[in-house]
Amino acid sequence: MNKYELYNLVFNDGEEFTDFYFNKRRNKVISFEKIVDGSTIAIVNIVNLNLKCNNIIYKTALITGLCTAPEKRKLGIMQDLLNEVLEKLKADNNTIAAVVLNGERYKGKIIADYIVGVDGGYDKTSYC
Repeated sequence: MNKYELYNLVFNDGEEFTDFYFNKRRNKVISFEKIVDGSTIAIVNIVNLNLKCNNIIYKTALITGLCTAPEKRKLGIMQDLLNEVLEKLKADNNTIAAVVLNGERYKGKIIADYIVGVDGGYDKTSYC
């Protein structure tokens, strides 16, 4: 399975939206994949953005489209991949990396806000 097939399996958005999501967005999606035996089993996607506040520009990454193959869930694969991505974002001097989960059970809630690289720090706070 490749990343497009896994994304479509998990989110069921259809080929047209999946193509748009990965290939035709104004802000390009960068994918980090966990591949085992030639098959993608987990993906963390990021979109690089710059946020401006009080005339200061913050290098920011929106973490989006996290998905794990159904048969590989609850094994810590996504947690490991997400931690690798956060460390890479930190090394690339991102000020903020924000994760917002989608779904009915999360509706109206901020689930996780990751702050990376602020004053050399690394912190994770969760809200529910």
